[in-house]
Amino acid sequence: MHRFMLVIATCLTISVGCASVPEYDVTLNTIPTSPIPAKAITATVLLSGASTSGASVSLVVAGTRYATSVDPSTAGQFLTHDLLLPTEGAHKVEIEISVDGAKETWEASLTASCSQDGGLNAPCCGPNACGANLVCVYGACASALAATDGRCHEGVECASGVCTDGICQAPTCTDGVKNGEELGVDCGTKCAVGCPSGTPCVVDTDCDTGFCAMGRCPAKPGELIGPIEDTTVSPTVTQILSQSMTAPNDLAFSTLDNNQLWVVDMAKDSFVIIFGAGQDGQSHQVILDKSQHFMERVTSISFADEPSFGTCGDTRNDYGGMANPNNFMGPVQWPSNINDYSGKQSAHQVHWDMLHSSPYCMGIASAGGTTYYVFNGYDNSIDWYDFKEPHCPGCDDHSDGVKRRFSGVSVKRVKGVPSNLEHDGANKLLYVADTGNARVL
Repeated sequence: MHRFMLVIATCLTISVGCASVPEYDVTLNTIPTSPIPAKAITATVLLSGASTSGASVSLVVAGTRYATSVDPSTAGQFLTHDLLLPTEGAHKVEIEISVDGAKETWEASLTASCSQDGGLNAPCCGPNACGANLVCVYGACASALAATDGRCHEGVECASGVCTDGICQAPTCTDGVKNGEELGVDCGTKCAVGCPSGTPCVVDTDCDTGFCAMGRCPAKPGELIGPIEDTTVSPTVTQILSQSMTAPNDLAFSTLDNNQLWVVDMAKDSFVIIFGAGQDGQSHQVILDKSQHFMERVTSISFADEPSFGTCGDTRNDYGGMANPNNFMGPVQWPSNINDYSGKQSAHQVHWDMLHSSPYCMGIASAGGTTYYVFNGYDNSIDWYDFKEPHCPGCDDHSDGVKRRFSGVSVKRVKGVPSNLEHDGANKLLYVADTGNARVL
């Protein structure tokens, strides 16, 4: 702390008589060391040489009286944080000392300056007045912003960015400023509020969308068919089926019979097959999987160019919450012929194959024949499978299956939200909806 010190030794006015007030040595100090004009500064008056019991001190500058309070940190010292020297140049300061009804007035002089020296501790009247690597804090050039409880004129002088009643405040999640550990204004990290789109993030809870995509909060999801920017266009949406489904997650037309639209229902572990979708005479059939394994929390479906298709499920294999998860999950191969399911109590009784290295499988795409790409939400990877020869319906021989995992590709799952894939065999391209990272690969 730097102080301007002046010992005053002249008694100018005596209200009741100089003898009625103890003979004090009077020292006037200011913070900053060299006062600046037009902004409040701290002034202290130290009375020494006699008891200050019952004493009070006021300062008068340019006709304005400033009361002081006892400074508990220093015996005999009185202070004010509100002293104002209105202009540059010298100003007379009257120091009024009262003790038990008697009063004496002492006189001093303070000079206000906006020197542009810019060095450490030099006076400064604005944020750009200091030299390299220095900042203007409470009228003086400093090496760092003021910490919590430090004196300030404006928020830019405080490490927290918040100055209230001349005091730098501690960061909070409601002060309207990005400070402390916040990633945005009053959001992220320890704040209960997530940050908006475009804000840097570390974990999912940093974002108001509930997930962090590659270090940045993504935009909120659009509507079911995406946001519409052209207000002159009004798409037509026709509901073709609402019954028999609770949480439909994906759908695909059968390559064996394009009159069949197969829908997978995550909540019911089921297929809903719609015949003649959207046409007169439309009908549907529900096929349940009661195993709580093969179709558990099914997310996606993809038909192959042969009479089969694959599905994936958003689970680590806990059998509907009845067991500890063991990660024994992955894509399932099914026959496309709906007649194969006739008379069966559960769909799993007719499944052709299953491979088990992709828990939290969020999407699947046929790559031709018995091969599939899948979105592995547990390992954040894209996996490739070849079922090879199917085993007998409902059996469990998986010995000929082939599995591969792509290196250098990292994806991110969003619980309960499909992350589907599309394979373009002609151009040898694989498109991935990397939902958690808000991008398409």
